[in-house]
Amino acid sequence: MGLHTSIPEPVIIRSIEALTIRGRMLLRTTSEEGATGIAMVNDRLAYLWPILRDFVVPVFAGRDARDLPTLIDEVYVERSAYKLAGLALWCPVAYVELSLLDMLGKLARVWGKKTVWRCAGRFSLFVAHGQVAAGHFPFHHG
Repeated sequence: MGLHTSIPEPVIIRSIEALTIRGRMLLRTTSEEGATGIAMVNDRLAYLWPILRDFVVPVFAGRDARDLPTLIDEVYVERSAYKLAGLALWCPVAYVELSLLDMLGKLARVWGKKTVWRCAGRFSLFVAHGQVAAGHFPFHHG
């Protein structure tokens, strides 16, 4: 994804926590340096919390967020999560991934770079904090 080029310093994940603010469920990731990323999640988190806590978080905690693609692969392979299927596994992984992309997008801007996806040379639907990239349309849920 080019994250090591876009963000030269390691981004060690200190915590991943669920929050409820004004009736909305959020997942917040925080780095050792205090950078944060937030992803709005749906109410399935209440049911999927044990999978997030026991299978997903242990792979990400204490690791460099810039290694995101590798970390996602490790959730599936190294945690024996191959026994889980569909939404039960991939929703919690997506929640963490989105919150990390939010954090990495903010950090890329601090380093004077474009959005994470633009730095990676990929198609971008949004930039960190919900600003819509030129020529693309936001997706609304509910």
